[in-house]
Amino acid sequence: MTAQFARRASAELFHPPIVGLATVAPDPCAPPITFTLLQCQRTGVTAAQYNSGSIPQGTAAQLSQETSGNTALKPEQASTYTIG
Repeated sequence: MTAQFARRASAELFHPPIVGLATVAPDPCAPPITFTLLQCQRTGVTAAQYNSGSIPQGTAAQLSQETSGNTALKPEQASTYTIG
């Protein structure tokens, strides 16, 4: 029997914040609204924004998007055994 221990740090941990463009054609939470209130709320839209229709469509179907790593991630660990 062979026992091994593995540890891996996720690459997502080290991504610095960066702003880029996201292609959206069209934004389903901006008029004409095609998403439900619940679907829009899951993207950060408030009920007031949804009900007033105050979210503008993105220019040229592009919106700014910030992405970054997750500093709360912990290294993954595994104990494995091989028999035979």
